[in-house]
Amino acid sequence: MVDDPLHAQMHAHPFVRYFITGAPLWGLGDNATFLHRATVDYRAKPYVRLSAPRWQRLARRHLAITLPLVLAMGWPWVGHWPLATYLAMATLGMVWWAVATVVTWLATRRATREWVDPAGRVLFTLIGGRWTRRAGRAAIDLPRGWGKDAGDRERPAVRVHIPPQTALSPQLKQKITANVGARLGIPAPVQGDWREAGTQVSVDLMGAPLPPKEVTFEGLRKAIEEAADHEVILGRKAQGHAVKASLVEDSPHFLMSGAAGTGKSGLARLFMVQRALRGDGMIILDPKRFSHWRWAGGGKLSKDQVIYAYRDEDLHDTWVAIGEEIKRRIELPEDDLEHQRRVIILAEEANVQAKKLARYWRGLRKEIMLAAKQAQADDAPFDVADLDPPLQSPAIVAMQESVCMGRELKIHMIVAAQRGSASIFGGNGGDIRESFQGGRFIARWDRKLWKMLVDTVDYVACPSKERGVWGLATATGFEVFRVPWLAEKEALAMLANAVASGPVLGGQWPREEMATGHVAKALPSGVTLASAVGQLPGRADGQAVTLAALRKASGRPGFPEPLAKADGMPYGNTEARLYDLDELIAWCRRSS
Repeated sequence: MVDDPLHAQMHAHPFVRYFITGAPLWGLGDNATFLHRATVDYRAKPYVRLSAPRWQRLARRHLAITLPLVLAMGWPWVGHWPLATYLAMATLGMVWWAVATVVTWLATRRATREWVDPAGRVLFTLIGGRWTRRAGRAAIDLPRGWGKDAGDRERPAVRVHIPPQTALSPQLKQKITANVGARLGIPAPVQGDWREAGTQVSVDLMGAPLPPKEVTFEGLRKAIEEAADHEVILGRKAQGHAVKASLVEDSPHFLMSGAAGTGKSGLARLFMVQRALRGDGMIILDPKRFSHWRWAGGGKLSKDQVIYAYRDEDLHDTWVAIGEEIKRRIELPEDDLEHQRRVIILAEEANVQAKKLARYWRGLRKEIMLAAKQAQADDAPFDVADLDPPLQSPAIVAMQESVCMGRELKIHMIVAAQRGSASIFGGNGGDIRESFQGGRFIARWDRKLWKMLVDTVDYVACPSKERGVWGLATATGFEVFRVPWLAEKEALAMLANAVASGPVLGGQWPREEMATGHVAKALPSGVTLASAVGQLPGRADGQAVTLAALRKASGRPGFPEPLAKADGMPYGNTEARLYDLDELIAWCRRSS
């Protein structure tokens, strides 16, 4: 805030203050003089500090007063022509300025009233200043033609100048970006590029780039085949770039937080299938049962590929087995540890699962104590420890220990929860962000979830309520991407041809036997007729092969036979059959 002027300057004549002393005016004006450019405009509160070049602030005074006075004083010596020429040029300049002002006003009045004035009012309300129409319009630089392409993310950015001396906190920056951008008609999420140079602070508001409208698994096939052994391809972000997750980070665990229906199971299935094709073992703990039962449960895959548990007792026993595996790997020599098979643990509905495990252990603990006391009364052999089992469930202890393990043990967790809070592991989860530095996936997020799980960047508004759009927060940044849909039948057909020699827990795994070539071999198999359309070559007449033509030809002799189901059962009438893509391409070329 500018200091108050002296008493004598405050009561000086306005002409003297405006042109000579440069003292602050109580009315309209600034502090410019003939020799000093204006630095503060007092027509708005908080006061606006000016930063335009010197000549722009001084030219109007010298052209309006100094130059005509000099020409008038030199009239007796140089004549009246210089003064007449000056007056004519000044008149033309004033006419040109008036016409340009009117034309600009007519061209921008609608956009100014519809966008700038509401946005300026919101801006000054947020920063706690008094809004005036002049101050609001001076603070917002709206590009020409604004409003004609409303909703377009490719529009130029709007620059908003923040008055000096404004105390900007991260929360205030978020509010300015979201609310002012919404008033300007910028489609959500709004991205703010803040510029702070000395006392000059401004922000460029624009629509944040979004991932493609459609991402298919076929489009990611090449990226999956070329990915490193420790990488997982998750989808595509803006400009079509592939999003990857790494398993060799310091804390290679992953958390998926989203409400029901956001696509947690689809993202987890994409993750698990890619790792299984690399030879990793899968452990799926699904208390709902139906999240992954159709492709990984019920014996559809071999026990060397997946351990599937959904009953309370099976969940408990599986976690206890995981805890024993952790202890076994800790005791292994370093050379042997490098050859251990990588294990991916998927814990669905972790909040509910921890409560179910605690409730199951309370009942089981009572049974153990009763059995031990009965054996003691009958003088039968028993374990003394059974008289007083631990209060905390060993399954929950194993769950917590799994999160604390790093990349050395090659045990990774994917935790899915509707609300990924610090109490996700039975009330002793610690800082959830530190436990899942490998990646935290959030969908349809709000400020509360953002504050809890993301601490790397300023708040980014949720880009979409539609299914399949996720945000990935890591230790280095945040990015929004779209996940491709991998059907359960396609996932099952891919893993049916995968090789697994050895148990999921307790066995070594020769990593050199698993190469990218195996992944490339497994990926093309198991496509439905619908997913094959677009990959098959066209006929000789130039017409592409349609889905209707494929379905019609599927009953004719010579058409490829569908792949056998993993469980050996025949396909039903309403179930999509799976075919080998290479065989379909060969048939298509023969028929053309």
